[in-house]
Amino acid sequence: MVVVDDIDRFARDVSVFTDLRKQIESAGARLESPKFEVGQDAHSSFVLKLRVLLGELEAGNNRERAQGRVRSRLEMGYWTFAAPWGYRYEKTAAHGKILVRDEPLASIIAEALNGYATGRFQSQAEVKRFLDSKREFPKDYRGKEVSVDRVSKIIKNLLYAGYLQRPERGIPLTPAFHEALITYDTYLINQHKLRQAAVAPAKKNIDRDFPLRGFLVCETCGRKLTSCWSQSHTGRRYPYYLCQYRGCPEKGKSTPRHQLEGQFEAILQSLEPSKETFDVAERMFKTAWKQQGQNAQKEARRLKQRSTQIDK
Repeated sequence: MVVVDDIDRFARDVSVFTDLRKQIESAGARLESPKFEVGQDAHSSFVLKLRVLLGELEAGNNRERAQGRVRSRLEMGYWTFAAPWGYRYEKTAAHGKILVRDEPLASIIAEALNGYATGRFQSQAEVKRFLDSKREFPKDYRGKEVSVDRVSKIIKNLLYAGYLQRPERGIPLTPAFHEALITYDTYLINQHKLRQAAVAPAKKNIDRDFPLRGFLVCETCGRKLTSCWSQSHTGRRYPYYLCQYRGCPEKGKSTPRHQLEGQFEAILQSLEPSKETFDVAERMFKTAWKQQGQNAQKEARRLKQRSTQIDK
């Protein structure tokens, strides 16, 4: 005997109900319920199927109402799905449940995304190394490192720019009510970089020996110059910058490092920031320093609370 409290708990689809009942009967058992009569005659079977259909209708209506509420919230600019790293949900009187910054992850992600946009991090691999270096940032692989897939998802996540979009639900690009971690322009720069050809991760020796590599371009083809050391027959080594693009007329023609870097230094020396620029930079540094201090204090309080819990 198979006892069910209500037909809704057994099946909400006529085909599923019919199949399950046949399997029960083929096993030599019967279906029983304290709330309704399960008969074998045509009338009883019709009533049972009607109850199943009503349950199916109710479930469909509930699903449509829930989807309608989700769509309405999305259209108004409220994210309704799982909070991404760097955010958490908080219930407020004005907005209901809304995404708010989750520190220190929010500041770490903002620094990573801004660094990728400005060129501080030349590739996703460098963003990954930055996130790996942050002890507070959750790791994917046995608590040791962040996955490359996770880095890619963070860079592509539109929510960090203060917007949301769900084309499969008919929701176009919509300004969101939650606080953004980066500007929308920064987000667009990062998406453009992702679509471009991959940039080789920074290497210790290359960075030290050729600091302008990745920033200089060929004046003929416009592509980035590479660099190398050339060795003479006497064994002496000479540093050069050169273009290696196959279709460039200047391919293979090298320029001594001291010549290009000397010209670059002369350009830098000719540039003198205005007082207004210094004032803006000073305010930016003070703001960043204050934010870092606040993050450090929050982390210290968190670690102290954790230490207290462990001692208990």
